[in-house]
Amino acid sequence: MVKEWKGKTFPGVFCDIEGTLLVGDKVNQEVLEKLKGFSEIKPVTLWSGGDLEELKKKLVASGINYPLVSKDTFNGCKVEIIMDDLDEDIFKREYETSFKEYIQIG
Repeated sequence: MVKEWKGKTFPGVFCDIEGTLLVGDKVNQEVLEKLKGFSEIKPVTLWSGGDLEELKKKLVASGINYPLVSKDTFNGCKVEIIMDDLDEDIFKREYETSFKEYIQIG
């Protein structure tokens, strides 16, 4: 968590990578198309609780070039839209990030 961000609201779409945008090493084309649509009107950020360096390699190999951050960076913050494969209740328990809209993938 970035202390000075606690309680702040961030606009845009925050999309999980593992199990959401990437399933194994394959790109979920439906999610990618949604991100492309969102990116025309909102900022898109990819995030993960996993190994960012390893995920960045997979994203580059797949031609995906959105900003990538750790989910933990936004603990205590609110984001506009989340796209994740986790059940909404599980997400709320695991991460201390609130949201305006939650889109469960899968």
